[in-house]
Amino acid sequence: MSLSLSELTKKFFYNFEMNLFGVVAFTVSIMSGALVLTWLYNSTGGSVLVTTLWHGAFNTAVAGAQGAMAGMVTAFVILAAVLIARWVGPGDLSLVGKHTL
Repeated sequence: MSLSLSELTKKFFYNFEMNLFGVVAFTVSIMSGALVLTWLYNSTGGSVLVTTLWHGAFNTAVAGAQGAMAGMVTAFVILAAVLIARWVGPGDLSLVGKHTL
C-alpha cells in the first residue's frame, strides 16, 4: 500500500497530524536545536554535562508549556541559532575553537 505525500505528512512523527508547514517548522526547529547544542558543546570545551543539562531544561520547558508557550520557547531557540550562526560563523561554531576528541 503506497501513501501519497499528503498522507505521509499527516502521519509524519508518531502519528501526530502535521500539514506541510508543520513538517517544515519541525525540521527548522530540529536543525536550530542541533546548531545551538553544537555551539554549546564546542564553546564549553566539550562538556557533555552542560549540553545535556541545556537539552533537559529545554525539553522540560516545552513539555510543561501550555498553549503557545511551547512555540515561543522553540522560536527563542530558532532565534538563538540564527544569532549564533551570524556571530561565530559556520567555521567552528565556537567562541574558543572547535573541540575535537
